[in-house]
Amino acid sequence: MKRYQSLAWSLLAAVAVLALAVSCKDKEETDTKPSLSGMTFQLDKYARAKEKITVRPYGVVHPDGGTLKYYIKASSGVVIDKPDTIEVKGGITKPGEVSFTFALPDSIADYTITCTAMDVAGNYYTSGVSNTITLVRPYTGGSLTGDNIDPLDDHFLDPRYPAAEAERKYYFTTIGGLEWFRNNLAYPGAGAPFGQNEVMSYSLGRYYTYDEAVTACPEGWRLPTDTEWVTLCNGLTGKSGKRGETLEGAAGALMADVSFNGTKMWEYWPAVKITDAAGLAVIPAGYANKSDAHYAFVGIQNYAAFWTADLSEDGTRALYRYFNVNSPDIFAAYADRHSFAASVRCVR
Repeated sequence: MKRYQSLAWSLLAAVAVLALAVSCKDKEETDTKPSLSGMTFQLDKYARAKEKITVRPYGVVHPDGGTLKYYIKASSGVVIDKPDTIEVKGGITKPGEVSFTFALPDSIADYTITCTAMDVAGNYYTSGVSNTITLVRPYTGGSLTGDNIDPLDDHFLDPRYPAAEAERKYYFTTIGGLEWFRNNLAYPGAGAPFGQNEVMSYSLGRYYTYDEAVTACPEGWRLPTDTEWVTLCNGLTGKSGKRGETLEGAAGALMADVSFNGTKMWEYWPAVKITDAAGLAVIPAGYANKSDAHYAFVGIQNYAAFWTADLSEDGTRALYRYFNVNSPDIFAAYADRHSFAASVRCVR
């Protein structure tokens, strides 16, 4: 009899446990909420110290037409203007309906900005997205360091645009009776800055098609011919390189061991001895491929590419000189004069 009673109690306990499990599962399913989705906002990758920036989150619509609360958060040091929270009935479908403004600090770093939408009634989980912005100091000795350029070195101011004096300053050095730019041309009347972020113009220079490059240098300056590149490099290496051919062993004497925001730009390769003996401070700004108004930026930290004044025989392409991070040589190639964009060093 006791054996049957024990079995009965076991069955009752199992049923109770099963009922409790079903009850918990029902409660869990009841408590699970759907999530909001679609939050987005645009943010430039680079910005100046202490710059004020406005972001316009959008794309989250309340499924039931309820009220959404939008708010912004940021890394330490970023100052967000009030209000930092805004309520909107039904949600936001396009940029501009809601905006938040913040100011960057003066410390070089990456800063994370997060925009979030929350259901005021609490019936939906939040929808949020984060973007990162890098602070840039666009002047000599700012974000770009290691180029061995002193603010008191020989320079002139480009009078063609009303930027701050430090951003209109071009440094030059004299080699073999010819004055060469020591920084990449940054004239904003043509070409494009890296990532289409204007603040990057002075640090890396701009990227110009050949047709833009031939008229972009300041008055009295021009594109160097390939023969002038050859003469420069032969004088440094003692070799007899020729126009349109690879200039062996010349790269390291023109490259500078530069860093951007503290990160080395030229990766170390044993075959390349970076000395910048010529004082031209060549940096690996890469190049760009242009299609209509769109630029695809390629090869930053791996290549440096510079237009020469030389055209191909049929006039459709132009000759450029380029550096590769892993080679001690300087190469020559032809590219389309309308769709390839390279850096410019002017001479006079």
